[in-house]
Amino acid sequence: MQNFVITIGRQYGSGGKEIGIALADRLGIKCYDRTLIELATQKSGFSREAIEKIDEKQANPFFVPIMQGYYGTPAGGSLELTMNDKLFSVESEIIKNIAINESAVIVGRCSNVVLKDMPHVLNVFIHAPMEERVKRIMARKNLDEKKATEEIKKIDKKRAQYFDFYTGKKWGDPTEYHVTFSSTLGVNVIVETLVMLLKSEKFTS
Repeated sequence: MQNFVITIGRQYGSGGKEIGIALADRLGIKCYDRTLIELATQKSGFSREAIEKIDEKQANPFFVPIMQGYYGTPAGGSLELTMNDKLFSVESEIIKNIAINESAVIVGRCSNVVLKDMPHVLNVFIHAPMEERVKRIMARKNLDEKKATEEIKKIDKKRAQYFDFYTGKKWGDPTEYHVTFSSTLGVNVIVETLVMLLKSEKFTS
């Protein structure tokens, strides 16, 4: 069987990361989420603290570019690059190398679009009702309902801006994924359904 990759986009607080970890454990492969920050730190030269501040965030138009011509000089002038832009480029390169060299689960980082031209990629999006997400974030971060709701809306907005900015597509659009799941189905149901899909001809041929 050839290498395969499952990409997981997720609403904040939907449990997408937990599903990714459970799926990777079930398949005996790695799940890349926070690990990508470690790899990007090594490759980019940025500190871990700097990367954590800008990870999965759109470039601020008021940031001063860190360099010019990173992607070469296009017709009409040079292309300036912010830290966010360089991190996206570095993480995209890391994601492509992972897909070439091993089977893996990759959470976030526009990985479904980054790997759009590669075979044996299953793109998944995880969502959940707001009330379920609020409960999860309240428990995880010891927040009250109001603050948990505010944090969910803020992070969802940042993820959407990041995805839309760097891909030109719409975050959460079901047409950008092979399957979408509500995490209310339960981790085991979702994991076993994905395992079944991976046994289809698309991934075994």
